[in-house]
Amino acid sequence: MSPLTIAWSMCAAASAMMGLSHVLLWFKERRRSVYLLSSVMAFSAAASALLELALMRADDTARYGTLLQWENLTIYLLIISMVWFVYLHFGTARRWLAVAITVLWTIAIGINFTSPMSLVYSEITELRMMKTFWGETFTLAIGEPNPWKALADAASLLILVYALDGSFRAWRGGTREEAAAVGGGIVVFILLAGAHTPLVDAGVVATPYMISFGFLAIVFGMTYVLVSRAFSASRYARQVQADEKRWRLLLENVQLLVVGLDRGGLVNYVNPHALRLLGYERGDILGRPWIDIAVPQAERPAAWDTFRNLLQGGNLPSFENTVLGKTGEALHVRWSQVLLYDVDGASGGTLSIGEDLTPRIRAEHEARRERDALAHVTRVSAMGELVASLAHELNQPLTAMLSNAQAAQRFLATDPPELGEVRDILHDLVKDNQRASDVIRRLRALLTKEPPAFAAVDLCRLARDVSQLLRGDSMIRKIDVAVECPSEPALAHGDTIQLQQVLLNLLLNAFDAVAHLPADRRRITVGISRRRDAWEISVRDQGIGLAPDGLTEVFEPFFSTKRGGMGMGLSIARSIVESHDGRLWAENNSDRGATFCLTLPVFGALDPREAAA
Repeated sequence: MSPLTIAWSMCAAASAMMGLSHVLLWFKERRRSVYLLSSVMAFSAAASALLELALMRADDTARYGTLLQWENLTIYLLIISMVWFVYLHFGTARRWLAVAITVLWTIAIGINFTSPMSLVYSEITELRMMKTFWGETFTLAIGEPNPWKALADAASLLILVYALDGSFRAWRGGTREEAAAVGGGIVVFILLAGAHTPLVDAGVVATPYMISFGFLAIVFGMTYVLVSRAFSASRYARQVQADEKRWRLLLENVQLLVVGLDRGGLVNYVNPHALRLLGYERGDILGRPWIDIAVPQAERPAAWDTFRNLLQGGNLPSFENTVLGKTGEALHVRWSQVLLYDVDGASGGTLSIGEDLTPRIRAEHEARRERDALAHVTRVSAMGELVASLAHELNQPLTAMLSNAQAAQRFLATDPPELGEVRDILHDLVKDNQRASDVIRRLRALLTKEPPAFAAVDLCRLARDVSQLLRGDSMIRKIDVAVECPSEPALAHGDTIQLQQVLLNLLLNAFDAVAHLPADRRRITVGISRRRDAWEISVRDQGIGLAPDGLTEVFEPFFSTKRGGMGMGLSIARSIVESHDGRLWAENNSDRGATFCLTLPVFGALDPREAAA
């Protein structure tokens, strides 16, 4: 076999191999049309190499002209696919230039097949046999140049500008390696083929056409890019494996529940900590619908709606729900979850990380129970301090009842009995009995030990009830207590007994604050006013006020300004107010004395306990 045949056949094989590899890449990734364009470009170069070899062996002008026409068609396909490959691959080339080149070469290829002897020659006058330096012969045509050949030459110059511009802009955009390898290969091809071919056509250079050899520059550049990508992919794969191992190690050992679900809601991953908490073996739960086995029946429809909404791109950063273990034990879990995507960018499932809040909730319930017990002890202790006041408050109606009963006996003993007077006395007996019953009712309400019951509380009635309960003490101490209420109903959301305890504590502290003042200045004002979505209750006295540090210290446990005081009253009061989503604070008045203020949510606003439930 001759060296020319071997050389051009190898060139065709190299181009065909590149075309085949890019076709396979396109089959694997159909959306990447650049692979299809590059394969058309490579197969066109392979066909061009075979046609160039056939031109070397042509023995008559008609056959030479026909082969030259088909050779120009392969060049057309090569150039058009190359132009649009550059446009799509880099994304930086100018579209109008690509369109202009396509139009010019389409016109040129039409002229190629309408001319008698192709786009190159209007007429081929003879075929001349030439020899290589090693003595092998090949054929070259001699003839009249086709004036339309200038159109193809101008298009080739335009291609050079287009490729240089697109490659340079890609280089500046950051893809330097590909811009140098692929863009540089295309520029080299255009320079070699665009310079050598016109010289052969003009008879200046006596060599075969070598367009396919110029294409080897593109083959080299794109092969370099493929090898570079393969190396990078291998390095990335190793990095991904290392990251996956690191993340899996973290998920396997983290003390949180980790559950992965596919698009159908089936469990595809669960970590050991979740298995331990729920009492399952891995094989018991993998491949099964998580919501149907771990969520209570009543919560399942909402859970499925939440899951489907997340798959569709909905935003749900965190939520809480009940999770059932294998034995039916209920856990309260706060979940954070993310949407996972597959390689095509479609949602592929979810990964949820949950924190078991059950121990914390139990501890909070226990702390609340202990706080309520301590609050009850504090109420009983406060009632102990008011024994004399309560005795005085009860003694008045009881004494009046005794006097009225004795008077009634006297009126009934007269002849005739004075029934009108007896009727009035009976009316007074009912009133005195009601007074005594009200004192006992208020006392019983404060001493009762029941779980909190949140409902609508009339703050004005609450303030009046507490002030009435303390009426005996305030009379003994000669303290004037005024309750100022708004015109509208002051309904707050809370527990009546707990709020009575808070107000009772604040009033008793205010009584102590004004005890040293002259009787005409012993005045305490309980004010109730609206502050947007909350009611504010203020207890204002005219005492000596609080030291600056005392404004916050008075709420600390075991801090007391009273001799023998436990220092728990205000601390418990603040915890009660905060459990009502309110705030309790103290401030000194501008003239003298101090004011203790608390806020409570207006009845009708959503209670966080109801939301949690």
